[in-house]
Parts: sequence; C-alpha cells; structure tokens
Amino acid sequence: MAAFFMLVCALAVVAALPDGNSVRYVFATVCHQDPSRCHRLAGRPFGLCVRCWWIYLGLAVGHPGFAGFRVPEKWAIRFVAGAAGLLLADVALEMLGAYDNLKGTRAVTGFLFGVACSWFILRGLTEWLGTQKTNKIDYESN
Repeated sequence: MAAFFMLVCALAVVAALPDGNSVRYVFATVCHQDPSRCHRLAGRPFGLCVRCWWIYLGLAVGHPGFAGFRVPEKWAIRFVAGAAGLLLADVALEMLGAYDNLKGTRAVTGFLFGVACSWFILRGLTEWLGTQKTNKIDYESN
C-alpha cells in the first residue's frame, strides 16, 4: 500500500511537468487543484493541492509504520479524531480570516490525517484479505 500512495505522490509531481496535463486531469476528480494552494515544480502546480499531497504522503508513511507496530483501536481512533480536529480547525481558522493560505499548516494537518487514516485502511485491507483467504479455504473444503 505504501508504494501505491508514493506512486500517487510521484504522479502528482509529474502533473506539474509540461506534458503532464493528462495526469493533472485524473487528479481533478479528487482535488480542487487551486494553483495558489499547490506546491510547484518549475513554476507549474502539482496535480494535487498541498493538503491532498501531504495526506497521500502520510498514507504512504503510515502504512509501514502501523504494519510494524501494534496500535490498539482506541488509540487509533483518538489519533484520527485528533488529526481530523486539527485539520478542521485549520480550515475553520482560515475561513474565519485568522490567516490566509498557509501551506505549512495544510501540509502538517494533511500529513497527520493521512498517517492516522492509514491504520484504518491497513486494518480494513487485512480483514478483507483474511476474509478472502477464509472464503477460499471454505470453498475448497466443500
């Protein structure tokens, strides 16, 4: 999973290349891509905004981290709730005019939220694969 999310991040950078418009179009389905809210490569915006790019990077980093360490569900829930709270607070503070377009806060809150969400994706994938294996064994035994 980590490799998949790293690929997403890399493709978002590719979208900033002169011939990357088709890749940029694919990302338009999941991100607003406001150029003023994107990292840039040679003056051209990435295919994802800062927050989305860092969410995907957080997902990439979180998967191997959570795969290597056992984290109780209650702590994972607290982590994702805290990360979501910080992300929502960042959005609300900007909407209220406390600050304007701080890419740093978008990056930090996006990254934390991505890392926190990776626990749930990993758990769901693990359960789904376990179910698939069980179903296959049950099917073969009949």
